[in-house]
Amino acid sequence: MAGGARAGDRAPGGEGATRPAGGPPPALDLLWGAPAPPRRGPKPALRLDDLVGAAVALADEEGLSALSMGRVAERLGFATMSLYRHVASKDDLLLLMLNTAVGPPPAELDDLGAAGWRDGLDRWTRGMYERALAHPWINRISHAGAPTLPNQVAWMDRGVAPLAGVPLTGQEKLSTILALSIYAMAAAQLTTDIAAAADARAAQGTSESDYGAVLARLLDAERFPALHAIAASGEIEPSPSPSGNSVAEELHGEFHFGLARLLDGVEALLRSRAAPTGPARAGGRAT
Repeated sequence: MAGGARAGDRAPGGEGATRPAGGPPPALDLLWGAPAPPRRGPKPALRLDDLVGAAVALADEEGLSALSMGRVAERLGFATMSLYRHVASKDDLLLLMLNTAVGPPPAELDDLGAAGWRDGLDRWTRGMYERALAHPWINRISHAGAPTLPNQVAWMDRGVAPLAGVPLTGQEKLSTILALSIYAMAAAQLTTDIAAAADARAAQGTSESDYGAVLARLLDAERFPALHAIAASGEIEPSPSPSGNSVAEELHGEFHFGLARLLDGVEALLRSRAAPTGPARAGGRAT
């Protein structure tokens, strides 16, 4: 999940200490159940779950750029330094937030292994897309390296379940769900950004809903001949479309179209591996 706030580097704004070079973030051990180091003094009144929940709520409401240890502490009614009894740095808080926002796969995805590979991957990718729409800022956090947070790993496990028994290597199965997850995250971010821009224009009383007409007006036919031809054809549907759908609904349709094409590609690969080989191969010449 790429983004501007990279966990493992110094926290934006210089808040919190960074971990030693090459060492895992303390939050990773915490998420996987390692016991927290003992602390002296009275038991803190603030719970870690409350801290992370407040941070997630702040990011949901105002975006990741609004997040700071001070803002989270203010929301909880605690002093800023009290937060560091639970998290070593803002970097660690970002990882905890990411794990919470990603969340475990929903119960309706429990049976993907029996759904058939295409239906299973379709449902899994839609679930990823919907989760990213609920917390768009998760795309702004970059966790260095491969996914290692518990809920990320749980989604990976659920994603490869429909691929049991298909003629793909283990690495190819992981590569397949990686491509689908990248697509889901990018599509969710695009949907969020474009819908927000459309809402802002509507609030200002302006609109550029007919994207094809805008392109046709801006593009020079000689400089951009292929794109200009499509724009001038009138085949680009305006948003909202004549059906009355909102911008977000139209973009959901774009997501589903693209997902189907990705799954077509996987299906073509599987069919090629299932096809007979050698002199008896249909439609081919003996070799």
